[in-house]
Amino acid sequence: MEENPFNDNSVQIGSLLLNENGDFYFDVELSNQAQILIKVDNSKYRTIIAPGDTLSLTLNYVLLEKPDYFGNAGRIEMINYHISNEVTQQVHQVELDVRAIKEKHRKPNGRLSKKYYDEAGAFLVEQFEQTEIQNELASSTFFAFELRNFILNSSSETPTLESLFQQYLVLNFSGIKAVELAYGMPTRIKYISKELNKISYTSFVERETKEIESKKISQALQACLLSSAIGMKWARQESVIASFEDLTENCKDSSLKAYCLSFLEDQRSDLIGQKLKNFQLVNNKGESLSFSDYEGKYLLIDFWATWCGPCIKSMKKLPDLKNSLDGRLEIICVTTEIDEDRVRKFIDKSGLENTLDFALASMQDDEIEAYFNKRAIPLYYLISPDGIVLGKSLADPFPLIKQHLN
Repeated sequence: MEENPFNDNSVQIGSLLLNENGDFYFDVELSNQAQILIKVDNSKYRTIIAPGDTLSLTLNYVLLEKPDYFGNAGRIEMINYHISNEVTQQVHQVELDVRAIKEKHRKPNGRLSKKYYDEAGAFLVEQFEQTEIQNELASSTFFAFELRNFILNSSSETPTLESLFQQYLVLNFSGIKAVELAYGMPTRIKYISKELNKISYTSFVERETKEIESKKISQALQACLLSSAIGMKWARQESVIASFEDLTENCKDSSLKAYCLSFLEDQRSDLIGQKLKNFQLVNNKGESLSFSDYEGKYLLIDFWATWCGPCIKSMKKLPDLKNSLDGRLEIICVTTEIDEDRVRKFIDKSGLENTLDFALASMQDDEIEAYFNKRAIPLYYLISPDGIVLGKSLADPFPLIKQHLN
């Protein structure tokens, strides 16, 4: 569960309990909206809940013909979920109605006809006449996603929908996520694909947000764009962090300011100098291992994924690095990738497992990503022989190794 919209890491704050009727339940107190991650087997579902909401899940246990790779005899499937909040249900019904309009106007090739944008746009405008859901509808990620599609397709209803979005948006958790979805993602893609080598990222953000009339939307978009660039190689980190701190200090909306302050606090909480938490992991052969197994030697933790080109390129250099240090360094490559079969096939073909250790952590991905503040890969942590975190590096582990071992 995560209570900050700028941080995609989730933190487990409780476990399922069993009541006297044999029903599982989860009870947690919220001071504000929060995004809840429902993780069932290898599937994930995200939804936003508010104080007083009750979330109900319908699950199904399926027996497997034979135990899986980890020895499980069955798996759990989620059939559906329900939130007991009347306004939330009304917004959800609007979403279902829009989906129905979408299917009616879907062409055989999967594309939507122009009539969809006319009918769905008119329907959404009409829904804002229901005053009890205006703010919730404008602040929903569903509406933001549809608005982005309307903008991309230059619908005649787009100006009206954008005006309603800016008028009724509330900068709570859901509202900030909506700004990110409607404007943040397309704007960031525009920079990376077209202007990466032409203008600095902070100058680009300033230019793009200055054109927005709504101060509320402009500052929320700035926060989304700047926070998402922290930890990324393509953005100059000093200027990004300085701009985000300046935005936080001058932010007029109290909710947005609180979220920004919370995000900055998360960024400042560093593991350097702390004793490493001893996660229990599984290697590519299904055997258990933990970070404490490596105490007595320096340990380099390499976070990677099969789809990450820079990760693979750097990983291929690690065996020579390890061999050059005469047994002083061990290296464990950790991935939180869900497709573990793909990971194992890559490891088998790479020929690297004779020198490097590999750990599969898909079942603990959110806890590990939150603990290590894993926002981009490749990411490296160097651990001392007595288990203390010595340093962290993005993209290149060699300066870190040179600093502490040479």
